Amino acid sequence: MFGSRARGDWDGYSDIDLLVIVDDQAAADLWADRLLEAGVGSDVLPVSRGCWQSWVASPSPHWRAVRSQAIPLLRWPP
Repeated sequence: MFGSRARGDWDGYSDIDLLVIVDDQAAADLWADRLLEAGVGSDVLPVSRGCWQSWVASPSPHWRAVRSQAIPLLRWPP
């Protein structure tokens, strides 16, 4: 989870931002679809592990902020 909920500055109008990171993009897409269908998150970003690793290594302040504020909700394998 990232965004205002992870930072603790959310309000009643805030959405729930989730980042799904798994080994391959197809599995990430499937997880994201299921989370959205279940109403668990309102903004679910599916990402392969390789893509995520390249994003957080980039100089982009956006991805560095996401990484710094992210709260893992589930680790696999447990």
